[in-house]
Formats: sequence, structure tokens, C-alpha cells
Amino acid sequence: MTSINFCFDIWTGSNRHSYLGITGHWIDVEGDEKNALLGFERIQGEDSHSGENQAAVFWKVIKKYGIEHLIGCFTLDNASNNDTALKAIARYLRRLNITFVLEERRIRCFGHILNLVVKDFLWGSDPELLKLGLEERGDDADEIAVQQFEKDFDSWKKVGPLKKLHNALVFIRASTQRLDQFANIVRTTYPEESNVSVIPVIGNLTRWSSDYASLKWSLKKREALTEYLQEAADSKDYKQFSNEDMLSTDDWKDLVDIMAILEPLKRNTERFQFAYASGSIADIIPVMDEPFEFFEAVREVHKHNDR
Repeated sequence: MTSINFCFDIWTGSNRHSYLGITGHWIDVEGDEKNALLGFERIQGEDSHSGENQAAVFWKVIKKYGIEHLIGCFTLDNASNNDTALKAIARYLRRLNITFVLEERRIRCFGHILNLVVKDFLWGSDPELLKLGLEERGDDADEIAVQQFEKDFDSWKKVGPLKKLHNALVFIRASTQRLDQFANIVRTTYPEESNVSVIPVIGNLTRWSSDYASLKWSLKKREALTEYLQEAADSKDYKQFSNEDMLSTDDWKDLVDIMAILEPLKRNTERFQFAYASGSIADIIPVMDEPFEFFEAVREVHKHNDR
């Protein structure tokens, strides 16, 4: 049996409890690849997301299986608390006289890197996002700060049409009256569609796939959204809606272009999640070049686009 390689990450449930998921990956004595969920542990306390706390939970699980001497490499996202966690694990191992060189055992999660790249493409290097440290922290690392930031959507400095779309969708969902009026327009505009979704899908800061879902939904409802927003802009009852958030024809063209860029990146992400779930180097390395080549091609296509 080979060394066991690990992945771990924090997940927050709908009950607002946080859990640390730990998976192990190894080759057995017969040469077969094995993958297993080793732990799904509740983590608590004020510093539940800290690297030290994660390391303590990980070590408890490892000791339960008695596999301290089989620890191999770790594939984790780019959160700085993961660096702290591995430093703490290295200290645990040194007490057992086991050598652990962090730089040799730390593997960066390519899926997370791709997530950061696409977020930067969508939103830019926003000073407010940098202030929160979201680019360098885990997806759930500062959830309270993220939730507070999302509440003030005027401070969410998305660029161009994405910001307009986000603000428009938030405006519609802000009251049941607006939702009802929008729903009537949707059903009138798309009478042939049964059970058509009338509740706007709104993206969030942590995962670009939520903005992908929001954009995909909005493009399907473009005609209804345009009609509703025009009525809102003309109505004295909706002083809260800014004409600056009205989506122009050029804005919609930009949104279509953005969607065309996100589609293959979405497929690429799903390949990592499902087809390449084991994270084999033979699977990952060839695919790492695809996003780079794709963005190079996109830049060439849009190099004369001044929008």
C-alpha cells in the first residue's frame, strides 16, 4: 500500500453548522486506485475556520485510523489558513519523528485556481474584495463578512453590465409586489412555457458558478426583464430603481459575450468535479493548458472591442 494523499475543506450546512470533510486517496497492494471519505467532522468555536483548528480535527481523524505514518501529500485550495493547517500537521508529525517538508507535500487545487481566475475576469481586482481577502481565502473562510458585503449591493463593485444585472435582479426580489408584477410579465411573454421560473437567480461573491447560473437565467428572460425594468424606470412608485442600472442593447450584447466565455469554463470545471474526481496528474496536467489557450483566443477575438 502506498502513502495516503489527502484533501480537506470546510463546508457550511443550511443549519449554519460548519463541517470539515476529509478524503483519502491511495493505491492498494493490488495496484488499484482507492478513494474514501475518512471524516466529516463538525467544527466549532470562534476560530473554527482557523488552520490550527482544522489541523486538530484532521489529526483526530488520522489517529482514529492509525495512519499517521502513511501521510503523503495534500491537495488544498489557496486559502492561507490551509498553509497554517499544514504547518500544524508538520509539528504533530515531528513529535513522532516523521519528516514532513511542507513545500514538497502542498499541492494547489487547480479547480480553486480556475475559480479565482474566472472571478477576476468577471469582477476585476476590486479593492473591496481585496480588503475582504476573498481571493486568498477559502470559499467559506469569512462567510459573515461576505454576507454583510452582499447586503449592501451598491458597494458590490462589479463592472459594467454584470453590476447592472445584479442590481436589477436584487431590485425585483426585494418585495413580493415587484415579484408578482414581474411574474405576470414573464407568464405573458412566455405563454408556451409551463412551470416557467419567475424568481430571479442572483449570484454571490464566493463562487463564479452562481453568477453563471444568474446570467444563464437572465438571458432566457431577457425580453421580460427588459419590459419590467423599463416600466420600473418610468414609474414614480419605483424611485429606488436607478436609470443607471437600466440594461442597454450594448449591455445585453456584452452579457451574451460573457456567457459565451463562461460556457466552456463551466464545462471544464464540471470535468474536474466529475470525470476527473480522483485528481490524477495524468488527467489534470493536460487540461491545465486549456483555460490559458482559451483566454488567449478570447483576448484575440475581443482585442478591438472597446465596450
